[in-house]
Amino acid sequence: MSKKFASSAAVAGPGEPDAPTAADYRRMRIAQRKARTHFGAIEVARAEALLEAFRAEIGAAVRSASPLFEPMFAIEGITLDEAVAMLEPRIGWPGRPRPSGPKGRRSVHTHLLRHYLAGLTPTSQRRPTQVSSHSLVGRRFDRVNGGYLRLEVVDHSLEIDAQVGPVCIRTRFGELRVELGFEMPQTMFVACVGRLIEEIVDYEVWRGLGWRIAAIEGGGEHLGQTLVVVTGSVPYRMPWMR
Repeated sequence: MSKKFASSAAVAGPGEPDAPTAADYRRMRIAQRKARTHFGAIEVARAEALLEAFRAEIGAAVRSASPLFEPMFAIEGITLDEAVAMLEPRIGWPGRPRPSGPKGRRSVHTHLLRHYLAGLTPTSQRRPTQVSSHSLVGRRFDRVNGGYLRLEVVDHSLEIDAQVGPVCIRTRFGELRVELGFEMPQTMFVACVGRLIEEIVDYEVWRGLGWRIAAIEGGGEHLGQTLVVVTGSVPYRMPWMR
């Protein structure tokens, strides 16, 4: 035993009991308070460092957003910058999800873009070619009037999944899908191609934009009916990357 320790603590001699004293308890309480304070500071610093690393990742990834993002969140009184500032890492980050990379990818719905740019009306109901995508993170916001908006960071883009009234809305890489919450006669459903989306589903965020239905999906017995619109994307950078 060091002289320093022996001089600072009362130690029982050989054969004597060594029960904790009041001084021992005081010393332990002080040490525990210091440890808790230190632990709290470590956890705060850790959380801040993780958030910084997380934001650096998604900030480097994101370069665009759906044009519906800003007006749909504005209705709920939330700006785009405010919405993305609420994003937090999901369970499994940073190991998951892993970007798929360009290998094996196909162009996103190229037949839709071809018909759209050529001003033609596609007659096929064939489901558009899906592009591989990974949602890096998301956050759900409940709408004031019912339903929800979900912000999704999907690869390089900010996208939306939402329920608005009777319809479900989903955007991905310059396309909009509107799943109808009501059943249309099949002949009327097929005739939707080429019409303005606002003529079929009136919603203020796309009213007056001139967006036309480029394709339909589903229909028929036991199949949901979905309208597909080519919207394009808008440039966007995360606030902390500007």
